[in-house]
Amino acid sequence: MEKNMQASRDDKIRLRAYQIWEQEGRPEGQDINHWNRADSEIQQEQYQMQAEQDAKPADMRETNAATQAVQAP
Repeated sequence: MEKNMQASRDDKIRLRAYQIWEQEGRPEGQDINHWNRADSEIQQEQYQMQAEQDAKPADMRETNAATQAVQAP
């Protein structure tokens, strides 16, 4: 399972690095820079997604409390 996750992450980085390479006019010899930049972007994206998921339970608790307050007799 972890191997598949790493392969998926590598695929995302590879695609993003390719997009960066294309955007920069396909320069030669910049593959490591493009890979590192893409890796950083993907990592930041993953941190953001994790932060959003971590915030959801608190949001859900607030929603449930508000719903209960409205439904209380």
